[in-house]
Amino acid sequence: ISWNADEGYLGCVRIILSKRQIDQRDKAVQYSLDATKGPSKRWAFILMGRVYEELYDPPKYKLARRSYLRAFLLGSAGALRKYAESLMKSRNFVGGIFMHVVATVVSPFMVLFGGIEVTRRG
Repeated sequence: ISWNADEGYLGCVRIILSKRQIDQRDKAVQYSLDATKGPSKRWAFILMGRVYEELYDPPKYKLARRSYLRAFLLGSAGALRKYAESLMKSRNFVGGIFMHVVATVVSPFMVLFGGIEVTRRG
């Protein structure tokens, strides 16, 4: 059996998120950081953003948005929507609406140049 470290780390982060294990949030961030060194880096950044939003109290929206932006720059169209949702959750409604408009305009071009895989959610 060959072990794919990136998929293993991301699987662990997904389990921690689904079970809402707040005591494991630092480990989830570390697993995401370890996965950013491999080919699944855009999904690792999306999951890291989710950890910052869902497992921290109060949520670390700024760090989450930084992670979503990195995922977007790596070619994830869905990450820009997560960025806009994070703005809305942090009560920046004007910025959130603006980013949703930007995501709506940019996403079709990303699909044209990057293929349908850029729409995959993390």
